[in-house]
This record gives sequence, structure tokens and C-alpha cells, in this order.
Amino acid sequence: MNKDSAPGKIGIYAHSVCQGLAMIINSLPSEDDIVLFTRKDLERDLTDHETAFPFLESYSELKISDYDYNLEMKFDTLYITWTHWIRFSKEQIKFLKLRLKKAKRIVLLYDAQFGTFWQRFRQQIRDIINNFQLVSSLDEICYMTVYPVFDLFALFRRRYCLSVGPKLEYLFIRENMDYLCRDYEIKNKRGVFLFVSGEKASSSYRQELVDYLVSALNSNGNYNLTGQTRGAPDNKRNVLWLAGKKRIISDKEYIEALGNADFTLCFNGTSWTTRPFEALLRGSIPILGDDVLPFYDLKWENGKNCMVVKTPQRKDCWFCAINKAARFSQEEIKELRKNVYHLRREYLLPDVFRKRLSLKLGYH
Repeated sequence: MNKDSAPGKIGIYAHSVCQGLAMIINSLPSEDDIVLFTRKDLERDLTDHETAFPFLESYSELKISDYDYNLEMKFDTLYITWTHWIRFSKEQIKFLKLRLKKAKRIVLLYDAQFGTFWQRFRQQIRDIINNFQLVSSLDEICYMTVYPVFDLFALFRRRYCLSVGPKLEYLFIRENMDYLCRDYEIKNKRGVFLFVSGEKASSSYRQELVDYLVSALNSNGNYNLTGQTRGAPDNKRNVLWLAGKKRIISDKEYIEALGNADFTLCFNGTSWTTRPFEALLRGSIPILGDDVLPFYDLKWENGKNCMVVKTPQRKDCWFCAINKAARFSQEEIKELRKNVYHLRREYLLPDVFRKRLSLKLGYH
């Protein structure tokens, strides 16, 4: 493609705003002009949009405009969100086609979380037929929630996953991030073996998994499920269990709970979760499924800085991972925490995380 563009201009054409898009915006070079084309109020209720949009409204490096704003504006990079279940209107597609001609580089922010492989494949065929100008103009694809083994959008395009960071309440609020990133002592013994939290109803699978794990842990004499961080019998593993309802503790209490736990269970919601990133920052070893590992862009080493569930679709595999973690001695846990500490310093602290994501997006 040979397209002219005013240097330093970044455009983002989005049907809605999600956690991943907000992470990307937070990592874009602040010296450039960034324009987000979207609407605060959508035609339908979307929890992600309603949660993320307020953070971007107050983000000083960003200008938020409607889709028809200054159609002659040229961009060095144009980002476009694309999902199969949230569709741009015909009018919005018309405006988007006009912007394609004004962009030097076009990146699709693709959320492939849609049904089965064949359902996604058929929908991609329809999208390519109906929006060939868009698909043929793509230079790169950033996968926002699922990294497909094969998809038609990716033919001859550079592919990569989003790098998942912390929740927006930490990413955009300096006081929370400072508290999350404060230093800790590697050798100190922690009061909790395992920390489990998260809303039970975020997906049908998570609901089934939570119910299964409650039953499995309660029926095993080695574990003590509690809402308190201390006071368990010496012969039981203390499990701080706060999963099942919306978070019932504050951000500060959540951060403190991570810092007092040897391990943190990081099961998925509707897609990936920010919990592994937050756990690592507090020195808690994450237990997570192998299907989401690429989205954190870290040097994961099973049994050294994390516990990987190899078949996360099977509920019993999560319980097996918990039992395996329970067999580690205190000295072995300290060694894991030391590895986590190095990972934290090299990849996770705020300036390092933003720089890594910015480099992945092509900025130097």
C-alpha cells in the first residue's frame, strides 16, 4: 500500500471499548495525537464498555469523537476493533471505508471469541465477502481474547496477541498501581496457601468449575476454605475463598490478599483474566490454563514461576494442579517466588509493561 499519512497520528475505530483496547490506548506513545472514534452510549448494554469508557473519558492523551468526525483526517496508524457479535452499522462501515484510504498502516483488533471453529470460519467468509475493502487493506492483526490456530483474516498478515496487564482500576489509577507494585520480602512465610476470587456467573464454565472445586476442596481433609487469612488448623491448607459473588473486598484488600497467598487460582472468565498479572506483581504463584499463556507474553516455566493446567477444559485438571502445588515445601515455594520476583522486575512493572506492549504494536 502507498498511502499518505500525517506523522504521529493514531486513529482507533471502535464499536465499543473493552479492557484490552483500554490497555492498548494506555500504552500508545503519548507524544502522538490519538483519536478514538466511538460512542459513550451504545444501542445495547455492554458491561465491558460501561466499565472501561469512564477511564478513557478522563485520559488526557486521548480525543474521543463520533464516527463521522473529520473524515479527511489522515493517520499514521488506524486501529479497528472487530467482533462477530457486535456489528458496525452500515453507516459506520461507510465512514470506516473512507478512513481506510487515509491510513498508512491498518491494524485489526480482532476478538475471535465466537462459537465453534466452523461458526467463526463461516462468519469470516461472510465478512470477507461483505467487507473485502477492509480485509484486503489489513497490515496486522492483534488478537484480543482468543488466538485461533487458523483463521482467514490472518492470511499473509502479521499476527500477535495482546499483552494482558492489570485491571483498569490499577492501570489508570496511580495510587492503586503504586500499592500493587510495592516491594515485598521473598523469604517471608505467607498466611494463605491458595487465594481464589472472581465472579461465579461471568461464564457458564466458570460457574461449573467453581461449584466443582468447592465440593472437591471441602471433601478433601487437607484444605480449609475460609474467608479469613489466618486461624486454620496446622494440619490443613488454608484456602482464602472469595469466588462466587461479585468482589466483596476493596481493591486494597484484594492486593493484600494476593500478597499473603503462596498461590492464586486464575481461571478464565469469558476469556483471559488479569489475575495472573496482578498475582505475579505481589509474588503469588499463578495457577492458570495453558490456553491463555500467549496473551501475557511472558517467559512462563511450569513449576518454576507458575503452575500450568494443561487441559483447562477439564475441571478435575484444576484440582490436580492445586494438589500438586500443595506438595511443594516452603523452601520450594520460596524458590518459585524468587523466580516470580525476577519476572516481575523484567516484564511487569508499569514502565516495563507499557514499553513491551508499545514495542509489540510497532512503536520504538
